[in-house]
Amino acid sequence: MKKGIVAGMTILVILSAGLGFSTWMLSGLKVNGAVMSTDNTDKIERVLVEEFHKNGIFADEGLDWDFVNVKFDMSALEGRDLMTCLTDRFNREDYEVAATVTVDEEAVRAYFKERNETAMKPENARISKDETLIKEIQGTQVDIDALLADATPQATGIRAEDYYLKPAITSEYLQKRLDKKKKIANWSITYQDGTRIEAPDEAVHIDAKGKITVDGSFLDTEVKKLVDQAASAKPVSFKNHNGEKIQLTTGYWGRYVDYEKEAAWAKKKFEKGESVEDREPIRLGNTDTIKGTFVEVSIDEQMLYLHEKGKITAKTPVVTGRTGGRDTPRGAYYILERVPGKYLVGAGYRTWVNRWMRLTYSGVGLHDAGWRGNFGGSIYRSNGSHGCVNLPKNFAYSLYEKTYLGMPVVIY
Repeated sequence: MKKGIVAGMTILVILSAGLGFSTWMLSGLKVNGAVMSTDNTDKIERVLVEEFHKNGIFADEGLDWDFVNVKFDMSALEGRDLMTCLTDRFNREDYEVAATVTVDEEAVRAYFKERNETAMKPENARISKDETLIKEIQGTQVDIDALLADATPQATGIRAEDYYLKPAITSEYLQKRLDKKKKIANWSITYQDGTRIEAPDEAVHIDAKGKITVDGSFLDTEVKKLVDQAASAKPVSFKNHNGEKIQLTTGYWGRYVDYEKEAAWAKKKFEKGESVEDREPIRLGNTDTIKGTFVEVSIDEQMLYLHEKGKITAKTPVVTGRTGGRDTPRGAYYILERVPGKYLVGAGYRTWVNRWMRLTYSGVGLHDAGWRGNFGGSIYRSNGSHGCVNLPKNFAYSLYEKTYLGMPVVIY
């Protein structure tokens, strides 16, 4: 029995001496899932490093070797005794050894910076002067910051081509801009009376980068044409200085287009490319009652009253149009124009006034009359105006400051 044991140990010693004990202990060892055929830990680590780089941070294995440093912790494989080796072989033990991975970011940046100098730059898509779409060109320059942000120790298979700098302006984007420009260029508005306004070619422009410039100034002229197409006067009532309810059925109330508001509304629609059909324009005076702040002129009393927020805050005697041919027109009006000084020109006269507040398109308005020494009474019957409402100079100045375009003026 003793001879058998001695013989067995003798054979083991001979094998160890003949094959190399370390080779026997490590060859065939399974590390990180792979069977090793090498005889020392340095060579095993080399195998592990090679395997790492095959599926490394960079898909290009050469870049991975150049810029990624990998160090495995081999301490678990060092100093293993005979019994541990025998047990491991019997149990088919698989050793897991951890790796420390670092990326040399400065070297990566320097490499791609040099490479970018000779790489193709990306070119933006653009629109030519005749509005032809020229497609973008994809370059080969790398977005280094984005690549480095992803090049973490946990990353795998990073490809430089996935980080090529992209054109800032694409043909897809510019096509949408061209479509929008076309929509705006084809804009139109049709009113209930059949009037149609279309955008002229020069009103819309698109530059090479897709910026659309819209000039809606043509609407200032076109909408003015609607002013002369008056609707029927709209009956309106108000309470005079005595609290009497008076109804007027003549004048401009509800008849004429509110030029400024209608033009502003149309410009917004034009800028958005929103065409409109069967449009009823915004008109000056769209209520059946005038109250709050307005000017009241009584022809019979030859008086003007300023109403502000429901209260009379100022009044003055006036001189209206001469009876019999030059009468001041009765009705509900609005202030259409305010000018701090102009010549009033008519048949046989050219007179300067300091404050002018137009009420009709035929030339009737409120203004100072410094040439008059007296106002009120029956002056208008024989020495009245050409149709305007003459005001004392100082009152005209103060009234002018209180008025605004569109302010209601009732004459009765």
